[in-house]
Amino acid sequence: MMIVLRDRYGVALVLGALAVIRFAGCSSSSSPVTVSATPSPGPTATSISGTLIFAQGTQTLPVIAGGYSDTIVFSSAPAPPDVTATYTWSVNAPSAVPSPGASCSPSYASGTPLVYLWFSPASGVSYSPSPNQTFTLPASISTSGHTFYTAFDDVSSPTHPCLSGPGTVNGQIVTFTGAASGESLVGGATYVSVLLEY
Repeated sequence: MMIVLRDRYGVALVLGALAVIRFAGCSSSSSPVTVSATPSPGPTATSISGTLIFAQGTQTLPVIAGGYSDTIVFSSAPAPPDVTATYTWSVNAPSAVPSPGASCSPSYASGTPLVYLWFSPASGVSYSPSPNQTFTLPASISTSGHTFYTAFDDVSSPTHPCLSGPGTVNGQIVTFTGAASGESLVGGATYVSVLLEY
C-alpha cells in the first residue's frame, strides 16, 4: 500500500503507508490513501500535523528535526478498518504527557524526552498485537551507553502504565517489539507517545 502525502501547496510526496504509534487501520483498496500534513514535511521541521488513515502493514512518519523518523509495522488488521486520526509528530512537548505509575522503573522523570507523537482517533479502534516500532535518531543523539524506552497513555483519562522497553539499539536505530496484548483506543481521546533516552 502506498500513501500520498500532500503538503499545503498540493505537492504530493510518496511515503509508503503512514500511521501512528500504537494504532492502525485496514484498507482493502489498492489505490493510494491521501493524508494531509501541515507544514510541509522536511528534515528541518520541528513539528508535522495532519490527518491519518490507519492501515495494516509498514507505515513511516515524516522525518523531522534533523533526522527523527518512526517506522511502525502492524501485523494484523484493526477493528473497525479505515479509522482516521488527527496527529502531531514533534520534538516539542504537548500540553499533557504520559505519567507512568510511581512504582514503575525507570521513572519518566529520570529520562530525557526526545520526540512526541500525539493523536486523537475519530472513533474507537482495537488491534492485537501492538505494532513494532523502529525509530531513527539524528546523528546528534548519542546512543552509545544509553537505553531507550517509550511511554504511551490516554492523557484524556490516564491509566499510568509503565514504560515499554528497553529498545534494541543498532547505531542510530532503536527498535521496540509490540506487546502481544494489543490495545483498544477510545474515539475522541488524546493519546501521547514519547521516546525517552536514559
